[in-house]
Amino acid sequence: MASIWVGHRGTVRDYPDFSPSVDAEAIQKAIRGIGTDEKMLISILTERSNAQRQLIVKEYQAAYGKELKDDLKGDLSGHFEHLMVALVTPPAVFDAKQLKKSMKGAGTNEDALIEILTTRTSRQMKDISQAYYT
Repeated sequence: MASIWVGHRGTVRDYPDFSPSVDAEAIQKAIRGIGTDEKMLISILTERSNAQRQLIVKEYQAAYGKELKDDLKGDLSGHFEHLMVALVTPPAVFDAKQLKKSMKGAGTNEDALIEILTTRTSRQMKDISQAYYT
């Protein structure tokens, strides 16, 4: 799967022998019922590349008819919830939300603005712009 959000930057590489259906099922089992298998969520969502996580999101929707981020929000809380939801959010949408958040209210978070606006390619900026207006 070719993506403008994939490249040689960063340390997370594609997980070998990746199967979005196996991962979606394991995530569903980890959050189903009472209690959450947080270790399972961490091991899956932090050991997959962003492109692979987006395939898991699509597979989860197809298999269970629900949005993975909504199920994570309903089952988790606090910083852990924010992290897990961020991991399954498409990069352009995540950046758009961070831009909006950095400009909300009195003052701005210049560090967030500078990091996003100066490190993304023109194609990524177009995707962020579209996500921002959506």
